[in-house]
Amino acid sequence: VLLAVFFLFCVSILSLAGPYLTKIAIDDHISVSNLDGLDQIAIIYIIVLGVAFICQFFQTYLMQYIGQKVMYDLRTQTFAHMHRMSFKFFDRNPIGKLITRVVNDVEVLNEMLTSGLILVFSDLFILTGVFCMMLYLDWGMTLVVCLIFPLLYFATKAYRIRARD
Repeated sequence: VLLAVFFLFCVSILSLAGPYLTKIAIDDHISVSNLDGLDQIAIIYIIVLGVAFICQFFQTYLMQYIGQKVMYDLRTQTFAHMHRMSFKFFDRNPIGKLITRVVNDVEVLNEMLTSGLILVFSDLFILTGVFCMMLYLDWGMTLVVCLIFPLLYFATKAYRIRARD
């Protein structure tokens, strides 16, 4: 799990490198008509994309593996639990309904574990990285942007209330 989180962190950091390299290319080379070094930035950008792809692959592979292992254990425990149930339980509950419920619930847990949870943490890492990068590049502009967030929150909340009515 720690290795998968490490790859997730690497993917998040590398996703921030692309826009930063583009900023350097535009500010330091294209806008001042100095194309020396632009090819190096392009090569670095391609390397960053390649490393990000490899990290994404291993992160996805590991999370799918972990998810399948957890689901296997859950299915095994559920199967063992069903074997311990009394015959009276099976007389009261239709078998088809029980099987459908177990299969669907385990599949929903699998999706949540392998996809939903990863997206939440990935987006959280990226958002934190973007905020840190904004502070590094221009802390004054970052504070101005942060002042807008409460306004957006209240505007969204007001719109949601009116949209429901």
